Amino acid sequence: MAHVIYWNCCGGISNKMSSVQYIAQKFNPDIIFISEAEIKEGTKWIALPNYHLVMSNTIKYGKSRLACFSKVGIDFKHIKIECDDLEIIALENNHVRIIGAYRPFKQVAGNTLNTYLAKLLETLDTLSSTCKELIIGGDFNINLNKTSHERDSLDEWSMKNDLVQLVNDNTWERLVLKNESHVIKESRLDLVFSRAEIKVKLSDKLTSDHKVVHAYSHQPKPNIIREKHLRRTWQGYNAARLKEEMIKPAVGLNAEALSNHIANSITAALDKICPVRVIRTARASDILDQTLEKLKKKRKRLLKEFNRSQNEHTASIISDLNKKIKKRISSSRKQQVQTKLQGSNSKCFWKVISDLEGSQSKHEIELNLNNKLTNDKGQLCEAFASFFENKVRTLSNNYSPSAMILQQNQNQNATCITTLEIMEASRLLKSKMCCGIDEIPMKIIKDLGTNFPEAFIELFNSAIQNGIPLSWKTAVITPIHKKGDRTDISHYRPISNLNSCSKLFEKIILGKLDKLGELDGRFQHGFKAARSTTTAMIEIQDHVAKELDMNRVVGMYSLDLTAAFDLLRPDIFKDRLQGVIPQGLLDILLDFLTERSFRVKIGEVMSVSKPLNLGCVQGSVLGPRLFTLYLAGLESVLPPDVFITSYADDTYICVSNQDADALPKKLEECVRVEAIRRV
Repeated sequence: MAHVIYWNCCGGISNKMSSVQYIAQKFNPDIIFISEAEIKEGTKWIALPNYHLVMSNTIKYGKSRLACFSKVGIDFKHIKIECDDLEIIALENNHVRIIGAYRPFKQVAGNTLNTYLAKLLETLDTLSSTCKELIIGGDFNINLNKTSHERDSLDEWSMKNDLVQLVNDNTWERLVLKNESHVIKESRLDLVFSRAEIKVKLSDKLTSDHKVVHAYSHQPKPNIIREKHLRRTWQGYNAARLKEEMIKPAVGLNAEALSNHIANSITAALDKICPVRVIRTARASDILDQTLEKLKKKRKRLLKEFNRSQNEHTASIISDLNKKIKKRISSSRKQQVQTKLQGSNSKCFWKVISDLEGSQSKHEIELNLNNKLTNDKGQLCEAFASFFENKVRTLSNNYSPSAMILQQNQNQNATCITTLEIMEASRLLKSKMCCGIDEIPMKIIKDLGTNFPEAFIELFNSAIQNGIPLSWKTAVITPIHKKGDRTDISHYRPISNLNSCSKLFEKIILGKLDKLGELDGRFQHGFKAARSTTTAMIEIQDHVAKELDMNRVVGMYSLDLTAAFDLLRPDIFKDRLQGVIPQGLLDILLDFLTERSFRVKIGEVMSVSKPLNLGCVQGSVLGPRLFTLYLAGLESVLPPDVFITSYADDTYICVSNQDADALPKKLEECVRVEAIRRV
């Protein structure tokens, strides 16, 4: 909050410094504007402890009638004013622009009172073009208690810039002789304009005919929206108590039944420890502007009046109000965005950037389906499900699964999972409170696996021996807007939510793969510790430099696979890894990739289930590693003198030759390799 004081000292500041010092000591304002200061050029004795002195541009002509004292240490900077014959001083910081103005009551050399007012308002018009909170104040020598041409000009200027005059009491009074008796003459001359609902008050006169005007800038109180939510009360939760409340693992059930049993057991335990309750929350509305609300109420009142009277003048006022409200909304949004961008919170900064780019997930989805806009969630779910299914089918050239049949019954090749493996994998999971489709947070799975691995041992070994539960192979997809037209279904991408228990199982299988060594090749830099896009670029740069040192010409081919993760083919994956990894482990991976399905969810509505015959699920623990294993065979099918580097699905093939004309043909031969074309 900034405290600003406007005061006309009357007759020059030279005899009023004691009053200025009194104001500074009593009220401790951030900024003090003094009108009729009459400071002459070269004056050095005017100083206020702990305040900087700023004078208007008219000091260049020998005398400044407007002075400003700004407190030492506040972060306001002086704004340069182009016009040198006006009494204006402007300061601003990251949130507010504060302007002091003075219009003399007598004609100034070179300007009549009317031309001076016109130039003053024109300059203030330029300074008002800001998204920041705005305060303009000072002695305009226009009595708002009387109708005049000057008042009309001031009203027109304030309306044009969406400014509201906030001083409602008389600020000037003088005892005058009238009809042989003394009467008090009063006027409202010292004014404060702002777009926001700032606090303005007056204090008694000191050694002047003018009262001291105080203005307090502040962020307006937000419009609070109160909501009710069903949430768990996590205050009473601890891992030891969760272990106590867990039901003893069942014996003799298949993997699907065991998965349901454990999920129900965890949910029952959580209901005892931290039950679901109604939580009342409050949040601020998107646009924090009390003045905007007043304008809307005024428009609503006038609309009722117009419906009764059909008065054309009322219709004209409503039209002007509509324009002001529209401009006010735009200005308020700009100010809100600007404030967030200037904060120190990087997370908030990037959220604002994301919102500005149109990638906000909170927007209600509305699609153009068959040349008709619809937001019906049922229709949207089915449309997205069909779109995602057809997209993969089209890109895969209508691929259908081969005759590969996975022998899931009694997998004799697989090794059992131990409690130690469950505990080690659990420790590597992140303690997130986000839930899978089984409504179980990952933190609960982590705590259980670390402290009570026996809860999962029977389930995971049953999944290896008899097949992964189908509930673990089902993904619930939420469509998220990428960019472009929000009504175009092709501008959305699928984000999958999976079963929480399956992620711990995947983590264990991933650990078994890690123990087999670097199966996805040296050239792959994606999804690996101590590898990144930087290491990939350094490797390419190093290779190219070596070839150039040998006076060879280097050619490079960039391969970018469209929807790469969605097009992984289980039959090709099996051919690539047959004999490379143990058969039992390969069978688990093939089981994980086959018989998958997905459903699209928007709000509380879901589509029908759709089959997934190929691809590895993005968002799964195993997905990235399976994809890099899938691409691992590229190195072996290319000629030995060809250099290859990859980061995930972005692959670069480099060939070199002393004959530059031979490079294009050699690159084409590499890309035409059948194994690459199949991928």
